[in-house]
Amino acid sequence: MKEAVTTVHPTALLLISFVAAINLANHEVSAQSTFPAPATVIEQLQQGILDLDKNLKNAEFASRIAAFAPLIETTHDLAYMARVTISRDWGRLDQAQQNQFIQAFRELSIASYATRFRDMGSAEFRVKNQRDMARGRVPVETELLTGDGRTVVLIYVLHQTDQGWLIINVLADGVSELAIKRSQYRQILETGGFESLLSHLGEQIAGVATD
Repeated sequence: MKEAVTTVHPTALLLISFVAAINLANHEVSAQSTFPAPATVIEQLQQGILDLDKNLKNAEFASRIAAFAPLIETTHDLAYMARVTISRDWGRLDQAQQNQFIQAFRELSIASYATRFRDMGSAEFRVKNQRDMARGRVPVETELLTGDGRTVVLIYVLHQTDQGWLIINVLADGVSELAIKRSQYRQILETGGFESLLSHLGEQIAGVATD
């Protein structure tokens, strides 16, 4: 006995494909909608900074590093930021060098937060606004009101990743921290090579630790 052959009309196939595409898109949108909004990520970062500083008043530097690490790693795309600082030279590094640089950049970033936001006293953060910009990036403008009455404008730029919205740059009073690093690191790479750059980051980490 011959098996029955079912013929699907081309229009039906097109409809099935269309419905499948819609379902996939809806699934992706639903997955993304579960992520905190960019402004919420910044609020979590800044509240985390205040809480850590309050709870680590007399802690040693190593303890501050250990406490700050999870907060910075879950709110920043550190690997992406590391690549951007030497973007045009990134492809010239082998895998081991790339991993070494990302690790050094990570350590410096966490150490900088642990030192910069220390003994904040009555300081407070205020999220001002969130807006869209080119290439799917979102800047969130905030203010840091210091205990001595100064106001520092902090703008965090975030992009969407599989882990949600993550910070890829910070501007303090209009100055891009990533742009400063990019200028410094590229010059060191050109004049001294990769080992010189790693040594420079090591010196920066050590300097932060003694501030």
